Amino acid sequence: MRTADGTPLKVSLARAQRRMKTRALLLVLPLLLFILATFFVPVFEMLFRSVENEVVGNVLESTAPLLVEWDDRDGELPPEEVFAAAKADFEKGYAEKTILKVGRRMNYEKPGFSSLFRKTARRAKRMEPPYKEAFIKADTGWGKVETWQYLKREAGAITISYY
Repeated sequence: MRTADGTPLKVSLARAQRRMKTRALLLVLPLLLFILATFFVPVFEMLFRSVENEVVGNVLESTAPLLVEWDDRDGELPPEEVFAAAKADFEKGYAEKTILKVGRRMNYEKPGFSSLFRKTARRAKRMEPPYKEAFIKADTGWGKVETWQYLKREAGAITISYY
């Protein structure tokens, strides 16, 4: 069968149905965009925030990569280069007033980190090599492997510590 203009009826019906489906989609599209923008985007943003952890890595930018390489399973403190990088990061963070953000973030993991970071940041400028001893002298918490293990765990951009 053919239509009045000579095209096959099957082709003409398919074209008409395609136009109706397109029109229906265009009518529903604003609603779909609204739901996407007001529901799904905030939900996925909150899901991302539940694992996002950029504070430690951004403020301790020299120390974080060294901590990731450090093998914390042997029970030894990190090498001197980690302490030297931490000293530089503490000085910079204290000058920019960002080091306390790390202390506050780490305080969620273990109480006492905020005061540890505050105290160390104030003394960082006066520290002399060897920095490992200088950090331990500033606060005995730096002499505990556990402190550095917490820092290593939180040094990445993503964490599961919030759960």
